[in-house]
Amino acid sequence: MESIEENLEKFKEEIPTLPEIYEQINQLFTTYLDLPEEEKKILSLWAFAMNLKNAFPAVPYLFINASKGSGKSRLLKILEKIIPKSVLTPNLTEASLKRLPSQENLNALLIDEAENMSRKEKSTLKELLNQAYKQGGQVLMVEEIDGKKVVKKFPVFLGIALANIWG
Repeated sequence: MESIEENLEKFKEEIPTLPEIYEQINQLFTTYLDLPEEEKKILSLWAFAMNLKNAFPAVPYLFINASKGSGKSRLLKILEKIIPKSVLTPNLTEASLKRLPSQENLNALLIDEAENMSRKEKSTLKELLNQAYKQGGQVLMVEEIDGKKVVKKFPVFLGIALANIWG
């Protein structure tokens, strides 16, 4: 029968280290995307950080701007697979843009084809971007409860990646 120490050693050997996890993420980008090494490093660090976002007082946004057919959607699909509690969407309504982060307790919101958002949604997105990068960030919305309009606060701390072709 194995001792506790032997079992703990086996357990420790099976758990990847943080650098190993980073390397696995970086290898995914190397396998599926044709990018310069520096860009893969940035993407790998961003994806890694989104898995640990609550450990940080603030998180950076990821902005992906490239021409049609360059792999932006593929990149976002990979990010969706490796970041738990992430949502990839090509279209957002104003209401979902504000409610989704708090209702789903998201780590990351991945917005593809951001250039297709309407002016009203862009205004809401700007409001969200001004709050979502920092712990404690929230947006206000008016909701009707029992026939009464009530202002509610929605927490929105999460990573956001935006991809578009217009800049």
